[in-house]
Amino acid sequence: MKIDLETYREIVENSADAIMILVDLKIVFANKTALQIYGADKPEDMIGRDALSIGLLTRVEHGRTQELEMKRISGDLSHGIFEFPATMKDGRKAVFEASISNIPFNDKIGALCIIRDITQRKDSENRLNSLHESTALLGQAATREQAVDIVLDTIQSIFGKNYAAIGFVEDNRLIFRKGLGKNFYTELPLDGPGITIRAVKTGKTQVVNDLTKDPDYVDGRLSDAKSLSELDVPVLVDDVPVALITIEEEKPDSFSVEEVQLVEILANHFASALERIRHHSDLMKMREDHIIELVGGMDKICLRVQEDLKGPLGTIRNSSFIIRHNPELSKEVVDNIDNSVELMTNTLEEMKEITSPTKPEKAITDIFAVLQGALDITYIPRKIKLVNESENGFLAINVDKEKIQRVFFNVITNAVEAMPDGGTLHISHETQDMFVEFKIKDTGPGIPPDVMDRIYDPFYSMKPKSLGLGLSFCKLAVESTGGKISIDSKVGEGTTVSISLPK
Repeated sequence: MKIDLETYREIVENSADAIMILVDLKIVFANKTALQIYGADKPEDMIGRDALSIGLLTRVEHGRTQELEMKRISGDLSHGIFEFPATMKDGRKAVFEASISNIPFNDKIGALCIIRDITQRKDSENRLNSLHESTALLGQAATREQAVDIVLDTIQSIFGKNYAAIGFVEDNRLIFRKGLGKNFYTELPLDGPGITIRAVKTGKTQVVNDLTKDPDYVDGRLSDAKSLSELDVPVLVDDVPVALITIEEEKPDSFSVEEVQLVEILANHFASALERIRHHSDLMKMREDHIIELVGGMDKICLRVQEDLKGPLGTIRNSSFIIRHNPELSKEVVDNIDNSVELMTNTLEEMKEITSPTKPEKAITDIFAVLQGALDITYIPRKIKLVNESENGFLAINVDKEKIQRVFFNVITNAVEAMPDGGTLHISHETQDMFVEFKIKDTGPGIPPDVMDRIYDPFYSMKPKSLGLGLSFCKLAVESTGGKISIDSKVGEGTTVSISLPK
C-alpha cells in the first residue's frame, strides 16, 4: 500500500522521538516531541534559532556539538549516534541519544536529528552498575553488621530512599537491628499484624501502593511524616525467610516494577552474604572447638602419663628402697622392677602408636603366654572374681607380641575398672580354621548406645582421668596384624570384647 505525504507528515509529527532538521546549526524543523523536550509552545519558538542557544546542552557539549557539526559540513561525518547530558527547563537532569545523518535540504546539506530521551535507561544502567558494586562488597563482608550497612547504603544511594530498615527473624520475632530514618519499633511478633510480618510468613515480596487501604499496615515512624507506600522483600536462605528489607515512601505508587526487581536482586545477594558469613562463623567455631579439643587432649595426655606411670614408678621406688636396705631381698624384687619398666614402656609406645602408627613386628609367639603376660601386669582386686578358661594351653601364631599384649592389658584393665564394686571377669577363647578368638567379659554396668558410636575415637573416654586412647590403640594394633576387634554390650548386664587374631 502506498503511503502519501500527509501520512509521512503525521508519522514524523507524532513520533515518540524528537525529530529536528538543522542547517548550519539553525533549526528549520521540529516535531511535537522536540517542542515538548525544549519546552516550546509552538514551532515558531524554535524555528530559526541556533540549536546551541536554547539551553539544553552544557558548555562542554556546546563545543562537542560544534566540532561534530564542522566534521559533518566538511564531509568527514555523514551519520552517527551520540549521547549527551542536558538540563531541562524544570531543572531535571536528563540524558539524550541523538542520531544524526546528512540529508539534502533546499540546496544545502542539512542534519536530520532524531533525539531520544534515554534518561530512564541510563538510570537503570547506573543502578545495575551500582548494584554490581554492592554485590562485590557483600561478597567481602566479614560480619552480618557489615552486610547490613552495605545493603542500607545501597538502598540510599541507588534508589534515593531515606526510610528503610533491615529485620532478622529470631525466636518467632522480627528484630530490627538497623535502618534509615527513625523507627520506634525494634521488634515485631511473627504472630502479630504488619505488612512486614506478612512478607515473612508468605516468603513473598509485598508491594503496597496505598497504605491507607491496607489493614495490616503498622505505623512505626517517630517523625510527623506519614508513609503512603511500602515495599517489603524477604531475604531467603534455602527458601526460608531469615531477614527482611523494608522500605517506605511518603508518596503513593512510589515503587516501579524495575525498583522492586532490583531490591529483590539485592535481597538475593544479601542472603548469599548472610549464608557465607554464617558458614564462615560455623567453620571458625569448629576450628576453635577443635583447638580446645586438642588442648584438652594434651591435658589428658599429661594426666594419663601421670596416672599410668605413677604405679610403676612407685613400684620401682619401693623396690629400690628394699634393695638399698635389704640387699639380700634383691632377687625377689627384680621381677617387680622389670614388670614396672615394661608397663611404662608399653604406655609410651601406645601413645606413640596413636600419633605415628608403625608396622607390626611380627614373630611366632605363644598367644596364651602373651595373654598371661598381660594378666601378670594387671592389678585385679580381690573383690573381682577371675575366671580364665584360657589359662593353660599353647598356640603359636604370627603377631607383634608387644602390641597384642598391650591390647589384652587395655581390655582387661577396662573390664576391671568397669566393676569398682566387684564382679566377675571371664576370659575364654575359641579356635577356628583361620582365627583364634578371645572373649573378655565383665559384669559391669554396660556401655550406653550413644557412647558405642564413639568408643574407638581418640581422646574420647567416659573416665575423667583417662586419655581415651586405649581402645583406639587396640583397634589399630589388632587390625594391623590382620585381626579384628568387636564390642558387645548391654546396659545393666555387662560388656564382652571379642579379639580375633589370625593363626
